[in-house]
Amino acid sequence: MAKQGRPTEVQLRRTRDLIERFHLSGFSAPRIREELLALRSDPIDLRVEQVRRHIAAIRRDWAYERPEEVETTRRDLIGHCQSVMFEAARGAAAKRGTTIEIGQNKLRLDAAAQLAKLVGLDIKRVQVTGADGAPLLPAPHPVEILPPKLLAARFRVWADDLELEELAP
Repeated sequence: MAKQGRPTEVQLRRTRDLIERFHLSGFSAPRIREELLALRSDPIDLRVEQVRRHIAAIRRDWAYERPEEVETTRRDLIGHCQSVMFEAARGAAAKRGTTIEIGQNKLRLDAAAQLAKLVGLDIKRVQVTGADGAPLLPAPHPVEILPPKLLAARFRVWADDLELEELAP
């Protein structure tokens, strides 16, 4: 894909398949870029950001194709993070007062951050409310707040307009 411009469907499918294969092998986005450039036949030149976008699209496809597997995988990853945190706490307690304790505690914090992402605690939630915390209601249409006499007069005008349209050839 040395040519500039939008890739064909075949080129896009080939690129996605290669990126998916490398991603499943555990390669990082910069490493995937290097692997794509190192291809003997028709090397693919992408920026690291483009590789990351492809990875995100691939993950979305996985979630769309197999939603039940995503939830199962998520639960498995949560369990794995919890076990890593437990093992790191045990390792830190066993090596108290050494530099290994620092590494174990860092591992525990990293696992806790990953766990927060998996559980959804890293998402900033904003609750929009009205005055004094009341729920937001859609603004009423201007016709809804007209006084009854003015509303009746408008209805009469609309009815007259409709009747004139029916009479017109």
